[in-house]
Amino acid sequence: MASRPDANDGGPRNVATSDGGSRPDREEFDKLLLSDDPAAAVRQALDDGWLDALIPEIRREMDVPQRTRYHHLSVLEHSLDTLSRMPGRLDERLAGLFHDIGKRRMTTIKERNGEEQYIGHAGAGAAMTREILRRLGYERELVERVSRWIARHMDLHMAARDGRSEKARRKLLGRIGDDLEVLKRLQLADLASMAPEIARDKAREALDYHRLLSASAAQPVSERQPPR
Repeated sequence: MASRPDANDGGPRNVATSDGGSRPDREEFDKLLLSDDPAAAVRQALDDGWLDALIPEIRREMDVPQRTRYHHLSVLEHSLDTLSRMPGRLDERLAGLFHDIGKRRMTTIKERNGEEQYIGHAGAGAAMTREILRRLGYERELVERVSRWIARHMDLHMAARDGRSEKARRKLLGRIGDDLEVLKRLQLADLASMAPEIARDKAREALDYHRLLSASAAQPVSERQPPR
C-alpha cells in the first residue's frame, strides 16, 4: 500500500482553522490523486483518518455496496479503481473519484428483481462534487469543469445503448462539445471497474460507439443530414 504524502515528515501538512484547530491541507489531497497509485494512496489516507477530516463525504457517501449485477465492488472501491485508470491530470482524477458520489442518495429498488438502481445520480453527484470542491478552495474553472463531466458521465453510456442513429449522434456531439474525449476516457475507466462479465460486453459496445462518433464528427458539414 502506498505511503501517504510527506512521509518523511510524519504525515500531511495541516492548516489552521477558525476555531484554533487544524485540518489537512488540500494540497496533500492533490498529491494523493496525482501519485503513481492514487487508489492505494486514498485508501491509506482513509485508514489514517486525515482524509475523513478533509472530505467526510468520501466515506459517508461512497463506502456503500452496489446491489446490482452491473457491479461487484462498493461505490468507493469502484470509484478508486476508476480514479486509478484516469490520466495523471488533477481534473480528470477528481472526476474519476467523485463520478458516482451521488449514488447513495439516489438509490431506489427495482420492483421486478429487487436490484438497486441509481436514476439521477449523475446530476446529484455533480452538485455534491461542486460543493466539495468549492469548500476545498479549487479555482472556479476546475470546479465547473469537473462538475460538468460528472453530470454528463452517463451520456455516452446511454447513447451507446439507445442513440445510434446519425441524428442522435450529431445531437450528442453538439451537446457535449469539447468534453467528448474526457468523457470517452471516463466511460472506459468506469466500465473497466464494473463486474467482469458485464465490463467486457459494455467496453466493446462503447468502443464501437466511439468509432461511430468519430465518423460523425469527421463528416464534412455539406454531407451531414439536415436537422428535422
